[in-house]
Amino acid sequence: DILATITFGEYEVPFLKLRKNIEKNDRIYVLPNGKLALIPQQWFAQLRDLYEFIETDALDENQLYLKKSHKNIIDEVNKNINNQCVTNNENLSNQLSELKTATLPHHFNAVLRHYQQEGLNWLWWLNQNRLGGCLADDMGLGKTIQTLALLAKDQQENKPKCSLLIVPNSLIYNWIEEAKRFAPNLIFKKYGDDCRTPNTLKLLFDSTDIIVLSYNLARIDIELLKKMPFNYILLDEAQNIKNSRSKTSKALIELKGKHFLTLTGTPIENSLMDLWSIVNFTNRNHLGRIDYFKQNFMLPIEKNNDEAAKLKLKERIKLFFLRRTKQQVAKDLPEKIEQTVYCQMTSIQKDIYETYKSSFRNKYLKSVEEKGVQKSNFLLLRGLMLLRQIANHPQLADENLPNSSGKLDEISQIIDTSLAENHKMLVFSQFVKHLNVVKRLLNEKNIDFMYLDGKTRTIDRQKMVEAFNLDPKNRIFLISLKAGGVGLNLTSADYVLMLDPWWNPAVENQAIDRSHRIGQKQTVIAYKFITQDTVEEKILMLQKAKKELANGIISEQESAMLSLDIDQIKELLS
Repeated sequence: DILATITFGEYEVPFLKLRKNIEKNDRIYVLPNGKLALIPQQWFAQLRDLYEFIETDALDENQLYLKKSHKNIIDEVNKNINNQCVTNNENLSNQLSELKTATLPHHFNAVLRHYQQEGLNWLWWLNQNRLGGCLADDMGLGKTIQTLALLAKDQQENKPKCSLLIVPNSLIYNWIEEAKRFAPNLIFKKYGDDCRTPNTLKLLFDSTDIIVLSYNLARIDIELLKKMPFNYILLDEAQNIKNSRSKTSKALIELKGKHFLTLTGTPIENSLMDLWSIVNFTNRNHLGRIDYFKQNFMLPIEKNNDEAAKLKLKERIKLFFLRRTKQQVAKDLPEKIEQTVYCQMTSIQKDIYETYKSSFRNKYLKSVEEKGVQKSNFLLLRGLMLLRQIANHPQLADENLPNSSGKLDEISQIIDTSLAENHKMLVFSQFVKHLNVVKRLLNEKNIDFMYLDGKTRTIDRQKMVEAFNLDPKNRIFLISLKAGGVGLNLTSADYVLMLDPWWNPAVENQAIDRSHRIGQKQTVIAYKFITQDTVEEKILMLQKAKKELANGIISEQESAMLSLDIDQIKELLS
């Protein structure tokens, strides 16, 4: 609550009466007796922020208050008027500096690294204080696992209502798989066509801990979703709402929740307005209205490099923003991190895949019936190769097929995020055609890259390696797995993208070791892309069940195929 009195001689003026004067920089105030009062010039700087964020009670306009998240504004005003403000509100800054350790919930299947535990401590502090926040760690530092630990702890401690998790379409199954792995007690369910009515949504809401859906579907169904009293509203890859004028941003701001949390490795992609939009979602009006933010922060910082404005903005968001880079937490990281990225096919791609799979399966089983398993091996190799190509991108199998690939969408997003975070990356594929698809994508985005395959002359290989390692402008190197999987020292790269799985892990490790080798001073993060509900995922499942398959089910050693029995092959093609 704000209790304030302004006195001009014998007159006491309600605090709100000066609001328009302060906002318009008008020093003249007319007193009840008709005389003119002159507002001191220093008041404008001292009180402008307070008037911007002060709110009135709906039933009594003289009852003024500030949100808890704006406590630092009182601190700023206090400094300017020689500590004449009397406050009994707890100091949030002191609370944050004395964060208590948040114990991991029961049945959470992971040990958090030191910085991840600090992240959970902060997330739990936000939870306990009913404050929103943005976890903005670098890509690869475990924003997902920290969030799952928070949700599992909240479920254990508070038994809350259902939460809503909004993510890019390509990440829906990644979250569900990670939840199964680390927080099996949490019930994650995908929002789909079977729950897009009030009754079916209510049934899902009552039987689920976290509902997961895409940004696009959340925007389309906002009229239905905004009626539900969710516990957490979480946005992954929150840069999707960076444009506050977009339909998606305008829709999601209407969602009702007890807690708001955003995750992004790139909170500022284009301008400070990106930051405003993300912070405004987590803590409404925390940075003021758009015109206020532009005038006091965006324009001074972006046009004039105003250091005072920078410091002020940093102070405003520091309690509600947590960002760690790989370089900052390197001591807490292993030398190499491997992550599997599960990609969902587009609807067009899925139709193509299912059509080819059905046709091939019938041909193969007929061949086995007529010729036996051994004499059908060539047909099996050829068919599985075709399905693997479609799982990557349909045009790898036939250039006349549509240009539609869920994996390419995911690759594009990770490349954009990596570049925004100033990383250098190696991009490997065993299919030259797949590299050509990525080349086309990069050309469309006007992104420079280097390229090496089996046709690259030996004399040119080392020149390219030196150019990549020494020139910071060279940040993407596309490499054919067979041509560049060994013999190259590319330690300037800290990210490795394996576009398609090579079923012999040793070959994959050799490729990753082009970057992860003596001389590497950064943590290497390797992303392995797997298209969900395809032969790629099926073979990974087989590898877990039968470790001898690790030597390669589809590789140059085709004899490895002989280790599969007919039931396993049918499972591959199911």
